Amino acid sequence: MRHSAIVHGEAPYASHVMFREALYDAVPNERALGMQIGFRWGDLAEARIVYCDYGVSAGMREGIAQRPPGQVVVYRYLNRMRARYCRQCGAMVPADQTLCGARACAGFTT
Repeated sequence: MRHSAIVHGEAPYASHVMFREALYDAVPNERALGMQIGFRWGDLAEARIVYCDYGVSAGMREGIAQRPPGQVVVYRYLNRMRARYCRQCGAMVPADQTLCGARACAGFTT
């Protein structure tokens, strides 16, 4: 993920990696604190970049749901063989979706 983000000219931030010495994922309140820190940093970004090779976790979905209005979500796969694409517009989508859901896409539904 880091290499891919750097190649795209981005500055990756992964709170679950950065705080693993200070916060324990197995302790629910520490996990929640780490996630909130990550979400706050994510709020400052131009986009939420989501790597989907191993699926989109509940925490990733929460971060996407809590993003600021107008912040785009970009789905990526490190292994293009696993990539899924919107059947309407061709944009990358999470493995459990077939449409991107973007308003500009012909496959958008409310």
